Amino acid sequence: NWIISDTLFMPDYANQSPQFGISLAIRDDGYIFVGASLADGSQTMSGAVYVFKKNNNEWLYHSKIIPSEPWGGQFFGEKLFISGDWLAVNAPN
Repeated sequence: NWIISDTLFMPDYANQSPQFGISLAIRDDGYIFVGASLADGSQTMSGAVYVFKKNNNEWLYHSKIIPSEPWGGQFFGEKLFISGDWLAVNAPN
């Protein structure tokens, strides 16, 4: 059975709405990557990926990944894939 042990929040949004959690990737060394395809990177709705690190039994915000060349409506972070140390981030537009 699964139980809720913690809740993750976007550190830079008060009303957690821009598709935070649309995608998720978990690395076995205690990192979790959460896609937010409508979050603002440098442009409106370009998308972002939020990185959290598990410390003891608590998930702590680590960093935010945004597109290197963001534009509005890019939807960066819509899908995530992780393999070893590599994270692939989809941006369909």
